[in-house]
Amino acid sequence: MPVLIDGIKSGELYNGSYLQQQFTPGSHSIEVTTGMFGKPAETTVQLAAGERKFLHFDFPTGLLANVFFIGDTLEERSESAALEDLKELSSAKAPSAGKDR
Repeated sequence: MPVLIDGIKSGELYNGSYLQQQFTPGSHSIEVTTGMFGKPAETTVQLAAGERKFLHFDFPTGLLANVFFIGDTLEERSESAALEDLKELSSAKAPSAGKDR
């Protein structure tokens, strides 16, 4: 699923993956798009210099699954929970050296 940061496509998420990005301090909009008919998951993050934040994208599966991705979420997670989950995920894209947003 394509990931847009401040309206610019910055990578894609796959099942069991994560995307790591560097940002400049300030406010940034993050959007995970889910296809032509799907509802995108969106949020805005405010970052201070040296701060790290972790977001988790989730969508309904099983009996609640739907082609429109109604019920998908993009929410901030605690660092400890995110770091534990990252152990089982693979990188969707290597971090960009020198390309801060």
